[in-house]
Amino acid sequence: MKIYQSLALLVLSMNAQNTIADPDHYKNVLIGERAAGLGGAFVAISDDPSGIYYNPAGLAFSFEDYVSISANAFNVSNATFKDVFPGFDYKVKSASFVPSFFGFSQSFGAYKGGIAIIVPNYDLYDQQDELKNYNADTTGTGNTNYNFRRFFRQDITYLGGVALAREFFKNFSIGSTVFLQYRTLKSIDNQTVAYNPVPDGNYFHQNVYISGTNLALVPKIGAQYMPVKKWSLGFAAQLPIHLSSKVDVKIDKTTQEDEAEGNSARNPQNGVFSNDWIEKKLSGTLETVRHFSVTTGAAFFPNQRWVISSDIDLYFPALNTAEKFFFNFALGAEYYITDTLPLRIGMYSNRSAAATTESEFGGLNLLGGSLGVSFLTKSSSFTMGTAYLYGKGKGNIVGKDDLKTVVYTQLNLFVTGSYQL
Repeated sequence: MKIYQSLALLVLSMNAQNTIADPDHYKNVLIGERAAGLGGAFVAISDDPSGIYYNPAGLAFSFEDYVSISANAFNVSNATFKDVFPGFDYKVKSASFVPSFFGFSQSFGAYKGGIAIIVPNYDLYDQQDELKNYNADTTGTGNTNYNFRRFFRQDITYLGGVALAREFFKNFSIGSTVFLQYRTLKSIDNQTVAYNPVPDGNYFHQNVYISGTNLALVPKIGAQYMPVKKWSLGFAAQLPIHLSSKVDVKIDKTTQEDEAEGNSARNPQNGVFSNDWIEKKLSGTLETVRHFSVTTGAAFFPNQRWVISSDIDLYFPALNTAEKFFFNFALGAEYYITDTLPLRIGMYSNRSAAATTESEFGGLNLLGGSLGVSFLTKSSSFTMGTAYLYGKGKGNIVGKDDLKTVVYTQLNLFVTGSYQL
């Protein structure tokens, strides 16, 4: 078996810059106290500090000034690539705990202002994998026998911004938020492959180190209108403006057949590092999709106990890019069991921005559900809930011409506290 055919996991390490995190999917974490329980269907409501993120115009209809803090108590995801090797699946796992939202809103005369710090995405992969005897012929010289991989990757996106809103006409408001977005990526991927006969046969070893950052300005403008008493309509639009981007890659490895100088038929040698060890340093930009997005939504208030809301997110490709148009949706309902005990349920999509062959999860469109319950007092609230995402599709773990079936799941538990000032 040739090296490039047997090293499916090696190819994964080279492609690991874009996974289920940004830039391919935009709704990895639900933000906000009420919004998370509603599946993110909040653009037509947005009357708490999370409106800074969803639709700043909704802040103008908030009657109170208050602080809201959210934390993802537990966030775990699993992606299983089927039959990467004959009879072997490969699993990629991420588990993390991270505060996802801090928001503050305050009245300034006729205006309502706010400040928010948000973590819309946090992936932490830290795993060690060992595969043995996965080739059908474990005796033939040169066949792959053993693969060991130690993989660490941390990918975080931060948003920090300020918002201002005002009701300009009766039941009509306009608001704006300016976010500074910072993404940081760090990855260490060590891998060893041994060939028959073990331990005297050839081997391949590689270390890959990746470090990258991306800085962008994300202005957002929104509007909200209540044409009649029981209906509210919302609109928000944003366009990321990229300021700087950089990624550095360092690769240390034994040579492959097509890289050995002076002998194209030469295999990786056994232990002669002075002749067969090479080092590569690469640099470029940390890719981040630059979709212009528009969100529209409606909320219906049939009575004092019920709220039903819906959102549609539209993502438009940037000019002269390979990006595609796509959309996400969210549906949510809130019901007050008692005056101090609201229950929320939601359904939402998290579709891929990438074409199938562009990244590991480019062909993976996810569907999610959320559930939350709050406990209210006159001046504070406490909320806990959960969100679950599932998707099955094609993933590019081995190469663009060798797509594999991938099954993805993500479970998120969240808690939120708010206090009225």
